[in-house]
Amino acid sequence: MAVISGMVIERFSNRSVSGATITIGSATTYSDSSGRFSVFVPDTGVVYVSASAPGYEPYSASINASFANSTTIFLSQRFGFL
Repeated sequence: MAVISGMVIERFSNRSVSGATITIGSATTYSDSSGRFSVFVPDTGVVYVSASAPGYEPYSASINASFANSTTIFLSQRFGFL
């Protein structure tokens, strides 16, 4: 079990992304107005991380929840999104 905190940032401008949905293992949370998030992850070992927000390409990766306590998620804007 772990608490994992971090930020969601736009890859090229380094601006924070608010309202992103972040899922780590079996836990889901949302980034706040500063792009920050914190979530209790009951899973241990390697877990799947995904993030999405309107106008951005989805993000996915894996981390080791047993050792990670902080992560930064970089989202890329989706071109042609209106």
